[in-house]
Amino acid sequence: MLVAVSAMAVFSQIRYQSTREELETLRSDPQAKVRAETEELIAKISILTDLPQDEVPMIATVSDASVLQDQSFFRNAQNGDKILVYTQASRAVLYRPSTNKVIEVGPVDINKSKLGAATSGVAGESDVPTTTEPAVATVRVVVYNGTSTDNIDDMVDTLSSVENVEIVDSGKASGAYDRTMIIKLKDNVNGDVVANILDALQAEEADLPSEEKTPGAEADLLVILGSSKP
Repeated sequence: MLVAVSAMAVFSQIRYQSTREELETLRSDPQAKVRAETEELIAKISILTDLPQDEVPMIATVSDASVLQDQSFFRNAQNGDKILVYTQASRAVLYRPSTNKVIEVGPVDINKSKLGAATSGVAGESDVPTTTEPAVATVRVVVYNGTSTDNIDDMVDTLSSVENVEIVDSGKASGAYDRTMIIKLKDNVNGDVVANILDALQAEEADLPSEEKTPGAEADLLVILGSSKP
């Protein structure tokens, strides 16, 4: 019992000392908590997607997603989602803490003066500013060659010409395919861009064939090129 009581006393003293040090830090540096919470949020999101390393983002919280539904970047937003806006990189990230998922990543055009007036740090977030005008999010595409020939340059050029498409990787498909297929890898892929790809390649949406490997997390869409030309 004496050992147990002594251990509890030591633990209580350590906890008291830690709490007192935290309070002293907050008194001397009121922004310490804001920075700590910002760093924690960025650390979580950086595991899920690449973030700019040379600037600290503006952070806000969605409180009324219905107001934002007419903006493509926020079409899947929900109340409680976080938005990180990197002004120098002109990039925004929509993150859902409740599921620890990145909902949307894309370029964004920002009215800096209005944005600065409408947002604050993590410790006292304000509503997402409706003055933010996101551009159409780029869809990151991985291309698999599902044909028996390497001569698919015309089809790749056609895909590259679709607006807001970025080809991030390519490779050889495990199987051979007649039709070109589009496989969504994420739920929040921009529907307008997907429709443009389907039209340009005369492709069809499909599930990932069992013999094919799922691309890395940086990809939003997989295009498996078939032998039929558009």
